[in-house]
This record gives sequence, C-alpha cells and structure tokens, in this order.
Amino acid sequence: MAITELATLRLKEGKKWADILPYIRIAAREQTAISGFPLVFFDDVHSERTIYLLSGWTDVAAHESWIASETNQSLLHDLQPLLDVTRLLHLTIEPDTEK
Repeated sequence: MAITELATLRLKEGKKWADILPYIRIAAREQTAISGFPLVFFDDVHSERTIYLLSGWTDVAAHESWIASETNQSLLHDLQPLLDVTRLLHLTIEPDTEK
C-alpha cells in the first residue's frame, strides 16, 4: 500500500526560505525521480519558520531506503546548518499521483 510522508521542518533562527531554496529544488527533483510521487513544500501561515514536506512512497521500506541513500544524506548534511527535521510521519493516506 502506498503511503504519504509528512515531515515538519523548522528553519533555524535567522534563516529564510531563500537560504534553503537551492536544496529544496534538488530534493524535489531527486526524491520525485526515486519515489515516483511529487514532493511539495508548504510554509505555515502561523509560524514563519515552520515548513511541511509532503510526498508519497510505494511503502515505508522504499522511503527508508531513500533516507539512507547517499543523495539524501548529502542533502541532509548540507541542510543541517539551516533547518531541523522536527517530525516525520508515515500516513496511510493514498498519495497524489500527479506530477
């Protein structure tokens, strides 16, 4: 069963969307190519430093494989000074299949 990934990200103090935008573009391209599902980011209107990542995966194992991948680990390393991953959920909601 396909699952939906929901991650809550928090920009570090003094950081802005513009600081992470190049990495978001890479993440969206690379993760979408692996998962087959679109990857989208949303900001929180109530908290200017909170960002939500939403995507789909064929299953949890596929997502865990991506998390461990060299590409993802490199992105996480580059983003470490800019933001924190505060929560990661796997939801049993059928993900969007439009690209």
